[in-house]
Amino acid sequence: MRKEIDGAEIIKFTRTKHFDFVECEDNKNEQITVLPICNYEQKNAYYLFACL
Repeated sequence: MRKEIDGAEIIKFTRTKHFDFVECEDNKNEQITVLPICNYEQKNAYYLFACL
């Protein structure tokens, strides 16, 4: 599993097949399978990324 996304460190992640679908740029529906919780260095905030 990756340790960072877009320069943000992955703190924790969930893995399940029960997340919803998202419409991608090619108009296809893709299922979200991982939700990593991330933090950018020097930031007091957390970010949730939806990964296919």
